Amino acid sequence: MSHIVEQWHQRRRSDQQRILTLAKQRRIHQIHVEHEWRDREKYINGERGPWWNEKINKERHWKLSDRENIHRMRCKLIENNDFNKHDEASRLRDNLGIDSIDESRQSLLEESLKNKSLLIQQESLRGNSIDEQEFLAVANETQSLLLEEKEKMIIGAQCSLITSTSVTDGKLEITNRYVYFFDSTPQKSCEKDFKYPLSWLQDVQLRRYNLRPSALEFFLLNHTNFLMNFDKKIRRQVYQKIMSLKLPGMKSLYSNLSITITPQDMLKESKLTEKWVTREISNYDYLMMLNTIAGRTYNDLNQYPIFPWILKDYSSDVLDISDPDVFRDFSKPIGIQNPKHMEEVRLKIIGAQCSLITSTSVTDGKLEITNRYVYFFDSTPQKSCEKDFKYPLSWLQDVQLRRYNLRPSALEFFLLNHTNFLMNFDKKIRRQVYQKIMSLKLPGMKSLYSNLSITITPQDMLKESKLTEKWVTREISNYDYLMMLNTIAGRTYNDLNQYPIFPWILKDYSSDVLDISDPDVFRDFSKPIGIQNPKHMEEVRLKYESFDDPTGLMKKFHYGTHYSNAASVMHYLIRMEPFTTLHIQLQSGKFDIADRQFHSFQSAWLNIMDSPNEVKELIPEFFYLPEFLINSNNFDLGKLQITNQVLNDVQLPPWAYNSPEEFIRIHRLALESDYVSSHLHEWIDLIFGYKQTGQAAIDALNVFMYCSYEKAVDVDAIEDTVTREAIEGMIQNFGQIPSQLLTEPHPQRQTCEQAAFEIESQGRALNIFQNLSHIRAFFVEITPANDKLCDPITFISIPKNQVRSFMQQGIPDTLITVSVSGVVGNNGWQPYDKSLSHFFTFERDPTLQTERNRHIIAAPFAPSLEINSHLFAVSHDAKFVFSGGHWDWSLRVYSLLKSKMVGSLIHHTDIITCLTLDSTGCILVTGSRDTTCVIWNISLHDNRHLNNLSDQEYNSLISPNITLYGHPTEVTCICVSTELDLVISGSLDGSCNIHTVEHGIYLRTLRPIGDPIMNLQLSDERHIIIQTEKDDTHLFLYTINGGLVRTRKLEYHIVDMLLSDQHIVLAVNHVPLLQQQTNKTTNKESTSLTAARIVIKDMFE
Repeated sequence: MSHIVEQWHQRRRSDQQRILTLAKQRRIHQIHVEHEWRDREKYINGERGPWWNEKINKERHWKLSDRENIHRMRCKLIENNDFNKHDEASRLRDNLGIDSIDESRQSLLEESLKNKSLLIQQESLRGNSIDEQEFLAVANETQSLLLEEKEKMIIGAQCSLITSTSVTDGKLEITNRYVYFFDSTPQKSCEKDFKYPLSWLQDVQLRRYNLRPSALEFFLLNHTNFLMNFDKKIRRQVYQKIMSLKLPGMKSLYSNLSITITPQDMLKESKLTEKWVTREISNYDYLMMLNTIAGRTYNDLNQYPIFPWILKDYSSDVLDISDPDVFRDFSKPIGIQNPKHMEEVRLKIIGAQCSLITSTSVTDGKLEITNRYVYFFDSTPQKSCEKDFKYPLSWLQDVQLRRYNLRPSALEFFLLNHTNFLMNFDKKIRRQVYQKIMSLKLPGMKSLYSNLSITITPQDMLKESKLTEKWVTREISNYDYLMMLNTIAGRTYNDLNQYPIFPWILKDYSSDVLDISDPDVFRDFSKPIGIQNPKHMEEVRLKYESFDDPTGLMKKFHYGTHYSNAASVMHYLIRMEPFTTLHIQLQSGKFDIADRQFHSFQSAWLNIMDSPNEVKELIPEFFYLPEFLINSNNFDLGKLQITNQVLNDVQLPPWAYNSPEEFIRIHRLALESDYVSSHLHEWIDLIFGYKQTGQAAIDALNVFMYCSYEKAVDVDAIEDTVTREAIEGMIQNFGQIPSQLLTEPHPQRQTCEQAAFEIESQGRALNIFQNLSHIRAFFVEITPANDKLCDPITFISIPKNQVRSFMQQGIPDTLITVSVSGVVGNNGWQPYDKSLSHFFTFERDPTLQTERNRHIIAAPFAPSLEINSHLFAVSHDAKFVFSGGHWDWSLRVYSLLKSKMVGSLIHHTDIITCLTLDSTGCILVTGSRDTTCVIWNISLHDNRHLNNLSDQEYNSLISPNITLYGHPTEVTCICVSTELDLVISGSLDGSCNIHTVEHGIYLRTLRPIGDPIMNLQLSDERHIIIQTEKDDTHLFLYTINGGLVRTRKLEYHIVDMLLSDQHIVLAVNHVPLLQQQTNKTTNKESTSLTAARIVIKDMFE
């Protein structure tokens, strides 16, 4: 009976696996449903939703998002739906245990332990042991399957009966009289058992199942058929045995051929094609026979018979089948019946097993790249699809070689929307993936070093990028340069052990006012952070010289700790999730004691001055993220032992005036100060440059533990598992030195005067904000002065991605203008040429000179709407103008190449009052009087046949994706950041709503003072400027996370504004105070003395 018992256990294990699979699928579906409902609930129960109740408003908690802006700043907070107060971690730190945890949670914990014990017991029963009852059941079942008398067994085999509704394991038995199938599943109901006379068997055909050549399909005299799946070897034996019987009923022309016959041979032997050609059989019968020979069967829904779409006319009242135009194109697959889809067919380019590395987890899965998209599929047993992603391949801008645990086995991908992800591969596979991607020569791969060989070193990448030269001449900021150096050196937010490194800048954390022009407030950039106190230099030197490892494995070092590792990142970011949870995991389930936590800048600097072992440098967040300094989640961080002070927010220096926002602002100013600019190269030499290794590092007292250096240890060459795991643990916990970028001293940065002189001598334009005293105003005439119809210009745009052929290089850029009456001008513009008297070239569109030749947006504007710049946007490739404000509620698309309207789309239920494009040119957002906003997907830039499309086909390339709700009145202005996944909209009621771009999730509402919001702008970094206007004009500066930073009342009317770096550029109409008083006295509005001005302000002043 042992073989019967083993089959029983095998079947039980199979069923358990199937049940687990079904449970996993249900769990994935449930997670998806929960996420969808949670997102909708945020709006419905939110302050702008229909179920909002202020009395039962639930506290919201936040965590840091992994979205980055163009400066590689992760500055956005997202709602934390799985928030944990971590009370247990606080109690365990204080040695209080978990006795006070509520009974429900305690009982839940006990129940989970019981379930775990039960699972272990069930696992132990999966062996060969079997109890008496199971044995009797098996024996009884075997007795019930006895064959009829006088039957002789020919063959029997274990198999699965495949039907369109189920897969039933069992046994096929063929005797000299009958064909049997016996169901052997534990839930055996005999419904699947059958018995047919052997003489009814007319044909047996070779079939695939799940693409395996392991199945047979049986065809009977009564036209019944059934599909059986076997082990491959057993199928061969069964088929050959049946063929050897030479049954008289086997009438198929190809049933007696060898098992090696292919479907092609079967079709050829059948002569069916010849019969169809001569119309001896119908189209239907021929298609059905082709399906049968090709292995298609009603018994398997995955291999169901296939018939073609025949028609394409499903709208006419009468169908004329003599008209060829009513039929589909049979020469093309159904997916490309529309010719414009031919370029979009999904074609797999490469696929590889890998691990997705993030700051919080490592997820095994598969990377797939097609000709359209980049995919990642989670393949972990706990698969929840949360890590799965899909991005357009055209968004891929750069792929860089990376290390993971000091192995050269990873790649980091950088996308157009400034998303990035780190993938770890097998070393050989990484090379194949990288070379394949480079061979694609994608147009979006704009990095100067992205198309270089896989053998390129980080030093070569830095040299090719010309970044150092740009930094020396002050064309990029200190912050941006440090971040780019980190990126090239392999530092990434996705791996806490290789987190970006920034220097301590200041040493003055006690003064009431910080004077960044005073050199004494700064640290010594020429020395490592561990010897900022000169008293430590001799101690560190003696430590190096006296160190001796008897085994000879460990090399000498100055410091036993490292300036950057996972623990130090969590140390700084402990108040912000997900780093709070990571810190607790690192500390074995509890918070570290309060005195060891980061709680004060002055205390942290004193620790550096007191101990040479305190060598932690800073992280980028110290220069842009005030939220990490605030304990907004109210975690219990403990008390200091000496003072008994409760830890909460980080204690700031006096010069920050107890404002995290002010600290970040001043700290960033210090980073960009003249002193830091002139000494930063010294620190770069220590971390990324020639003082990183060798004798220069020894002389600079800058040597760390040997296992933190690149290529110091070949982990893969260590055969002993215990040793290898120990080395890997040291690498992960101790820290990793960045890849060396320079082997010679880094050049010093030029002064502002030196940089300005060099740039001017090269005939290049100066940075306008760094040289405000050099600004000069020039005027050009767009509409002729003697024009009878005064038609002011209301919109100007210079598209940012103007693609040109080699022959077009050197010609002016395109400058698009739109007037209040909808006249479009396609002008030429060259912004800077030192040889010209006006320093620029403006070539007016010749069609603007006469009224008859002007190109006008066809649809009339709504008469009740003021035409302004918010109603227009130009595609980044300078091919299309998008316009709103039309009386028919439409979004219009005007082609600059065809000089005519090519698209009209209606989705709003009232007039479009504002619209804007994102930085990628792929997302358009519109706002309307119907109080909604719509996010549109644009695919115009992906199509290579734009000139040949009809107007209807243009409309299909712009599609509404998400509708945003929450405004009670007309939407007046809108802005979008795909990088930060934010849409911000303002309305007449004075509210400003913030949603996400990808899913349209409501985040928060800003309410400045209640006056109508007339304009808003989103900075490149993390700020929102809101302009309100009623009786007075106000500007409000917010962070993207909802914090109010500044408020300013203005004495003039703002026409429009834009943000650039830290500056606000305002276009204003200024009325002198005397004229204002005259107007109030006479109750008349006079514009005779109104002056149009451009005002440039610092964002924080």
